[in-house]
Amino acid sequence: MCCMRLPPTVLFACLVLGLGSLLDPVASPANFTSQRRMTMAKPPSDRDQVAQLVLDLDDLQPYYHVKDVPGRRPLVIRRTEPVNDRPTLTKFGEPVRYEDEPGDVPFFEFSKIAIDGDTADVEFRYPVEGIAGMAHLKKAGGTWKVESHSLTEQ
Repeated sequence: MCCMRLPPTVLFACLVLGLGSLLDPVASPANFTSQRRMTMAKPPSDRDQVAQLVLDLDDLQPYYHVKDVPGRRPLVIRRTEPVNDRPTLTKFGEPVRYEDEPGDVPFFEFSKIAIDGDTADVEFRYPVEGIAGMAHLKKAGGTWKVESHSLTEQ
């Protein structure tokens, strides 16, 4: 579309709203739509929210030893089926790192993340500290909350 044919108020509105690409004669509506989709942040999936809540369980925090043991930061998560696509998770204020075979590096592992409607069950372990756990979560009003959890030393 040629910007010379547009009324000044439309030109101004496009510029103010950040829609300057609409004024580009080679920009097509299809290109504009795909560009807008790429810049919009995707909300975290239910699985991502559930996994993040498990990593942040209060009872797990003492086992991470992030302040007193070197090599615990960033948190390494073993890439297993429940997190095969490497969801965007954070711990200690930074993104977690995924490893297929972490070797001697301390790692966290999600053994199971099962979501059925508004409930979720998660099984996990942190082998370097010899702990395993389970968590049951429930979604209410669009927000996931931990209903119960347990940790066991192996």
